[in-house]
Amino acid sequence: MRRALLITHGPVPPRDYISTALSRRGIACDWRCLPKGHILPPPDPHTYDLTICYGGPQLLSDLQPDEEFLLDEIAWTRRFVEAGGQFWGLCLGAQILARAFGANVWRHRAGCREVGYYPIEVTPTGQRLMNLPQTMQVYHWHRDGFDVPTGAQLLATGHLFPNQAFCLGPKAWGVQFHPEITEAMIAAWAARAPADSDQAPGAQCRTTHLRGYARHQAEVHNWIETQITKTFPHH
Repeated sequence: MRRALLITHGPVPPRDYISTALSRRGIACDWRCLPKGHILPPPDPHTYDLTICYGGPQLLSDLQPDEEFLLDEIAWTRRFVEAGGQFWGLCLGAQILARAFGANVWRHRAGCREVGYYPIEVTPTGQRLMNLPQTMQVYHWHRDGFDVPTGAQLLATGHLFPNQAFCLGPKAWGVQFHPEITEAMIAAWAARAPADSDQAPGAQCRTTHLRGYARHQAEVHNWIETQITKTFPHH
């Protein structure tokens, strides 16, 4: 049976678009919730066909004492990718991938955040390697950004946070945004977020997010479906 390792940094696994699409294809999903003390398996790419590293509230730019499990995860990620594993990093997951290969993760100097839907501009490399359209509106909720590791290829750029997507070789990539988002997840995040989280410079009021979802997310889901099909061709 084909298997995917799904690493989450929230209290419970999300009911997200990507894991639902994987399950629909008969792919076994092995969830690990690291803040709850779950242990990562050995970084063996022969055990899992794909690892997806999801986002979370943690900040690599301001790591707290109870979040040191992320240091082990960063080291694990490097070993898994260097062994040839297929790895997708989403938001914090992309920052973990960047840090694993020596790049900085940083807070915006003007205190800006991306919260809501923002356009990204895809590089020719991103169009060729990742089947991304030239431009796409994507969902964000973050305050940290990342530099692109040495030897990686930049796939997409943005205005407030210039590096939006990159890949390391043919099997490992990270995106600053959330292709896995659903309407229910947006509603839950908006309800749980601190009152001022969408009042920082650059952020969009959370009451606009669902309108953005209705307008833009179908294109993002179509793109992620192509990535799933490429990774797990139909038998």
